[in-house]
Amino acid sequence: MVAMAIIAILAAVTLPRFMVARYRAYLSACMANERNIATALETYRNDNRVYPNDTLSLVGGDLNKLPTCPSAPGVTYQYDRAPEGDAFTVVCAGYHHFQLTGHLQGFPQYSAASGLKE
Repeated sequence: MVAMAIIAILAAVTLPRFMVARYRAYLSACMANERNIATALETYRNDNRVYPNDTLSLVGGDLNKLPTCPSAPGVTYQYDRAPEGDAFTVVCAGYHHFQLTGHLQGFPQYSAASGLKE
């Protein structure tokens, strides 16, 4: 009985740490996905002198498929292009990132002007 109590206490102490590690892994994978999308967007701009109207234009050329947020499978990244076509922003709509201390909903995001923001 004492051994079970010790195991329960250890599990209660370590479980929150594992959850934080999972959220950090989601965040790292999400930032890597945003960098890949941004690289494909920059390649498209180098070829066409303007950013695409949507990210579907990248599939088949610079990307095999559009990545999705690991914390929200099936949710694609939000892409906004400036009206002139010379700047863009890619935002993650995943819901686990803001559960980490210091992260707001809608981040991380990548913009052509300032790069990756956590």
